[in-house]
Amino acid sequence: MLGKFDLDPELDRLREPFVSRGVNDELPWFQEYAVQEPFDYLQPALFCTFTDGTRGIRLCYQGHTKTDTQLDVTLTEPSRSISVILHYRICNTPGLLFRSVTVINNSCMPVQLERFLSATLSLPAGAWNATYFTGHWGAEYNKNRTILTQTCLTLSNTRGTCASHQAVPFVALDTNADEEHGDVVFAGLAWSGDFRMDLEKSATGSVRLSAGLSDFDTVLTLEPNCSETSPELLIGYTPNGFGDMSRILYDWEFDIVCPQSKITQAFPVIYNSWYPFEFSVTQENCMEMLQRAKEVGAELFVIDDGWMIDRTCDSNGLGDWFADPTRFPEGLKPIADACHEIGLLFGLWVEPEMLNSNSDLYRQHPDWVLRDPHQPEDTMRNQLVLDLSREDVTQWCIDTLDRLLGEYELDYLKWDMNRYMSSFGTNREIRFRYIQNLYKIWQFMNERYPNVLYENCASGGGRADFGMLPYADRINRSDNADPVDVIRIHEGFTTLFLPKLAGGAGNISPSPSNINGRSTPFLFRAIIGMTGSMSIGIDLTTCNDNTLHEIRRATEIFKTLRGDLQNSYVLRLKSATEGNVSVLEYLRRDGGVVIIFAFGHGLRYAEGNLIICLRGLDEHATYRDENSQLHSGAALMRRGIRITLKGDYAAQYFIFRRETDIIQNRKKVGP
Repeated sequence: MLGKFDLDPELDRLREPFVSRGVNDELPWFQEYAVQEPFDYLQPALFCTFTDGTRGIRLCYQGHTKTDTQLDVTLTEPSRSISVILHYRICNTPGLLFRSVTVINNSCMPVQLERFLSATLSLPAGAWNATYFTGHWGAEYNKNRTILTQTCLTLSNTRGTCASHQAVPFVALDTNADEEHGDVVFAGLAWSGDFRMDLEKSATGSVRLSAGLSDFDTVLTLEPNCSETSPELLIGYTPNGFGDMSRILYDWEFDIVCPQSKITQAFPVIYNSWYPFEFSVTQENCMEMLQRAKEVGAELFVIDDGWMIDRTCDSNGLGDWFADPTRFPEGLKPIADACHEIGLLFGLWVEPEMLNSNSDLYRQHPDWVLRDPHQPEDTMRNQLVLDLSREDVTQWCIDTLDRLLGEYELDYLKWDMNRYMSSFGTNREIRFRYIQNLYKIWQFMNERYPNVLYENCASGGGRADFGMLPYADRINRSDNADPVDVIRIHEGFTTLFLPKLAGGAGNISPSPSNINGRSTPFLFRAIIGMTGSMSIGIDLTTCNDNTLHEIRRATEIFKTLRGDLQNSYVLRLKSATEGNVSVLEYLRRDGGVVIIFAFGHGLRYAEGNLIICLRGLDEHATYRDENSQLHSGAALMRRGIRITLKGDYAAQYFIFRRETDIIQNRKKVGP
């Protein structure tokens, strides 16, 4: 507990001045929060500019307060009347610490925060590696591992509206770790916009990690007697490798940060109107599709883009959140009622942050658009970005969503976001305030409609980050549903996030894929769909009876496994990043059920013939497979299981249930 930690010996050193003895001299200690301290030439976390143009700041310890879960250390700059409070917070997940900083301007003049990072973490000299995830639309969460050298490696994103397409705001540092062994220090920023993470190795081999808001086109002005608090930086440690790092993050997501009223629920199988209808969606064709979706195992019917006034293509109607009177003459309520009558949940797609110039909203409020007044408007996907940093725009979003959620009694809401920022004018706080108000809207929805299932979509995985976890129940993992690509995308995603959060293209996908034009067998696509929060991504209007039967059978199997799959850790037994074979182990949190997924594609030289050792089992327990064969936990972990993958697109799954759990379940059912 932080309340029992004795700080006095640590603080004594902060009162001692440092005197440099030469050009190669370095600070004899690490700055807890890096500022422009004399003779510290590494990247600072805080960079201030004062009204006289000077920028130097030196912080001195003033005091601290602590409780069982939080420590606040106050530092001051006496000559500038600036206070900096370092916040340290713990939770019930062992191995995690949350850090942030508050800067207070106690002077009578404004102060510019030109760099305002959340925390500094210093590591001792060593051969450090950095693991991080990069990509782009349709190719998210690509794993990178880099040896840190005497330079500065910066991970960043400057797109404004989201963070994770190009670089997830997360990094893991190790000296020689693998999945099961070795020290791993990791850090993730709870933020959904521009960020930067500096990893700088000094001449003596020590490493400084500084992370927080990006200073790209962002300067925050602190008026007199005002303060600003940074986003939190999650910092974690494990001596047991990258697998245990993922387990720690899973425990935090399961038990603390994800919406707790829904995280233990079985997430429904979704069918989305986009697959058969795209922008041609109507009341009539939705009504015809409901029963068909129900028959193949769908539990939630979603009307995607195209339902709004004049929204017949991506050039019109975005921003006008009313049902098109021609295609939906009675509005959406009859469809919602029909869903509920046959036992389906009903959901709706929205994109509240965006609008078309050909919309009533734009004609009424052209000043609400983010733009440079001296330049033409920039469009991407025929869209403009609303200035969500404005309080009136934020309130309009809240009112609009309140109306839709209430009027249609929605069970599910898919929030999409399909473009980045480009023009800003003169206000250099927009990027920061925009994300703050985004969270404000999501918080309103959760408080007003706590039982709705919310999906965080941002052109796929653009907002797969820790900042959105408290608000969204599912993450649109990626728009890419090509099953071969999904194998690697899902492995990267589940390194950081629960598999049950994997929405979007986590589905039984269409074939051929619209990304690569690749045709794949149904079984391959269906088993891959089970690894996330399954949905049905096939146009049912074009399916023959055999395909409909296959879909129904796949959803039935998934539902029998869903309770275990969606309450599991994912262990990477064989990584997709190392070849054409991937093996994932889903281990239920209590260890009672193990489900192994094995995938192979483009196999060569009999590489699909494998013996795979399982992990995390009770070596003294007995496990029963689907053929009623018994195996000891020790044998499964040491001798392993044989897997044989054949063909161009091979997929298999194996189930082992702990014998004591089987007996207990039989007792519950009775004779």
